[in-house]
Amino acid sequence: MTARSQPFASARPRALAGIGEVAPAWLERRLAQAVLRILDVRTEARSNDASGTRVRATGNVELRAYAHLGGPPVWKTNRERHPTRLGPSSLYLSGHVPGAIALDVRAVLFGDDGGVVSAPELALAMSTLGVGDEHTIVLVDEGRPEAALAAAWALTRYGHRDVHLLEGGFTRWVGEGRAVSREIVRHRPAGYTARVPS
Repeated sequence: MTARSQPFASARPRALAGIGEVAPAWLERRLAQAVLRILDVRTEARSNDASGTRVRATGNVELRAYAHLGGPPVWKTNRERHPTRLGPSSLYLSGHVPGAIALDVRAVLFGDDGGVVSAPELALAMSTLGVGDEHTIVLVDEGRPEAALAAAWALTRYGHRDVHLLEGGFTRWVGEGRAVSREIVRHRPAGYTARVPS
């Protein structure tokens, strides 16, 4: 079975095993730590007027800057795979956990066929976001953590072991009266190693 053969939907049930949750208070105490990377994976569903189907609004990660690193000729930069993407989701722009980076899980971690991207593509995407091997990753979704579970599954599949979900997601964070930021966060590129599962 190839890395790209796992469908996006199958990530949810498997991700529960071994993925930890962190409480909002735990995260709030650690917001200033350099070893922490918070990934906001929220996307809003919107209706496509022509067909009535539901589509997801998307975030933005630019991989073209790392094209010089090479790779198989089938690699496509994020812009080539998703030319209509305009930027981070409106949910992220309207407010997020301070220090969080916007990540469109479906567009960045999963290919057009629904399979998880290859190890080099994942490493390139994480490095571009400023997520390195040394970072503790906390994924923030809405109360239903579907995208967060899919991201956690993809990251742990390729060997990142320090991945957590925020308990209750952004809904709980706001409900408890914690700080919200509208700053668009960018980190310097980091060294990320995606290990091919055996």
